[in-house]
Amino acid sequence: MHPDHLAGRVLVACGLALAGAAFGGVACVQRPRMCAAATECPAAAGICVAGRCQPGGDAGTTPTIAEQGDSGAVVRRLVVAPVDVAWLRRGDGVRAASAMPALFTLGRASDGGAVLLTRFSVPLARETQIVEAYLLLGRSDAADTDPSPVSLHATRIVDAWDSLAVSWSTQPRTEEAAAAATRVDGTSRVLVRIDVRPIVARWLQHDRRDQGIAVIAEGTTATGIPFAFLPTQPSGGPRPPASGVQAPAIAVFQERPDRGGPAGDAPPAELLSPRLELYVK
Repeated sequence: MHPDHLAGRVLVACGLALAGAAFGGVACVQRPRMCAAATECPAAAGICVAGRCQPGGDAGTTPTIAEQGDSGAVVRRLVVAPVDVAWLRRGDGVRAASAMPALFTLGRASDGGAVLLTRFSVPLARETQIVEAYLLLGRSDAADTDPSPVSLHATRIVDAWDSLAVSWSTQPRTEEAAAAATRVDGTSRVLVRIDVRPIVARWLQHDRRDQGIAVIAEGTTATGIPFAFLPTQPSGGPRPPASGVQAPAIAVFQERPDRGGPAGDAPPAELLSPRLELYVK
């Protein structure tokens, strides 16, 4: 098992699985990891598109995410702003989470297992096909970063919460969703994609327990990974009454192959940290 996965909740989950193996034949399965380059993909899926190994390149096929039809792109790209965001560190009290700083960290040892909570309002019909789904975070170079990588993954929030009322001790419960991990260090791309496809796919069932997406780190470093928080609400503007971010905003984009597609350059700053990126059809 990769050293990145020998800490935190993954280690606990593996320990429980191994302990129960004698009773139910349960095995510890290593969490899949998002790719960063084509060299990390097997020959049968030799192209890394938006962090996922997909057929393409030498295989002569087009990844589903870039599928084209007679009238243009088949898959739509949606970028959605959150309706609420909270960043919690061990010991944080009420309202500390809603005071989102311009710079927040994940995976820093001194933060005691910091977690990012996000909630989105996305009207999805049951017949919608979720091709890909990512949480976008904008990595910041404003602070020094330990060269050791940090592995991040998303979990499903299953309790109601509000950034104005939540604290470290009252944070909502989460459930694992088998989402792939993203390995991040100081040399990673500015735009960091966290896999949330298995979480968003559940939203099609309109289950009331779905209350957002949490991002946690597996293992820590001295500095963690700093991210920029860029809210939709302009600085100095009126604060929305119910949360620390503006009401939901959905921007629809059709990616062009000549612009590098979803794995190309980072989108404009106003779309970053955090945003939900969906590819649907």
